[in-house]
Amino acid sequence: MITIPWLCHSDGNLLPLMDDWLSLGQTAINPIEPQAMDIHYVKANFGHRVCIVGNIDVDLLAQGTSDQVAEEVKKCIHDLAPGGEYILSSGNSIPSYAKPENVMAMSETFKQFRDYPIQI
Repeated sequence: MITIPWLCHSDGNLLPLMDDWLSLGQTAINPIEPQAMDIHYVKANFGHRVCIVGNIDVDLLAQGTSDQVAEEVKKCIHDLAPGGEYILSSGNSIPSYAKPENVMAMSETFKQFRDYPIQI
C-alpha cells in the first residue's frame, strides 16, 4: 500500500502536544522555529517517529550575512541530517523582508553539502 506523506505547518512550541500531534499520523513536523523549540531535542526525542523540518532562523535570513547563513545551514546539516528524517528549511515561511542573497546562500550551501554520507 502506498501512503501519502502528511506535513502540517504549525508555528510555536508543539512540545506539550507532540504525542497527541503525532498520534494523528503526521509524517513531518514543519517548521521547527529556533525560538520556539530546540531542534536537537525534537530530533533526539521524536526523530524516530517523524521527519523534522526547518530551523534556519528567518531573522538570520533577514538580518544576517550570507556567510552566517551558510554556517547555520552547515551546522544544521552536520547535526541533524545523519540518520535521515531531516529536511533543511527556514524556521517559518520565508518572509518578503528576507535578503535574497541570504535565501540563495541557504540554497547553494544546501546543494553543496546535501549528499550522503554527510561530510562537512
